[in-house]
Amino acid sequence: MLLVFCLCTCYIILNWVLVEGYIPTVSTRLTVRKIDRFRLRLASKNSQVEAASEELLSLLLGANKSKDDEISRIKYLVDFLQESNSWFDPDVSLNGPLYAVLYQSGPRPFWEKFDLGLSLGTKSRKNIKGQKYSKVSDGVYNVQNYAEFIGQRFVVEAKGVCTKNYDILATGVSMNVLGKKFDIDITGRGYMRVLYANDNLRILTSREDTSSTGNSIDEKAGLTVVQVRVDLIDPTFILS
Repeated sequence: MLLVFCLCTCYIILNWVLVEGYIPTVSTRLTVRKIDRFRLRLASKNSQVEAASEELLSLLLGANKSKDDEISRIKYLVDFLQESNSWFDPDVSLNGPLYAVLYQSGPRPFWEKFDLGLSLGTKSRKNIKGQKYSKVSDGVYNVQNYAEFIGQRFVVEAKGVCTKNYDILATGVSMNVLGKKFDIDITGRGYMRVLYANDNLRILTSREDTSSTGNSIDEKAGLTVVQVRVDLIDPTFILS
């Protein structure tokens, strides 16, 4: 009986060495427990980030965004998400449709200086302003900035290229007024940083002041915006 027990024990140990690749010592078991705890904390953090993102999206798309308590909550969620340092896939979170700005903080955006709030559309449909990124190659995207000032009757667009370090080189600006397009010779450079992104919303900030020919486009570092996929705002919107 003792011989059988010893043989079984040797077989088990040999199986651990050959199949599992190690003998589970006390030290190894403690390491495994630490890894398990780390995985649980990571899963918990990911769940919190996902929940915060969903709540933020719901608040931004809601009809009562002007309430002070909701604005305070939105600010908290934006801060929480950008401090989470969450990984994102630029091919999913940047490449794709237009994302429209629904929240901003920091210095006043350039386009806001000229927006009179005359959307001339439905009451729930405000002027849309945002960006569309289209992948050219790894880390390089064409960028289209889009801003409505009187609905789609008066639209300003700027096109450029976003490089691997998220510098945006603007190559030209155009205005579309009542269906007539006018090109404007303006070039410049913007400096973007992605603070958070998923396939529904993204948080971007300007890490340096924008530069342009004749200082015609003047945006200061620190402007932070939350952009939401435009079809979630207006399913009928089509970017020309």
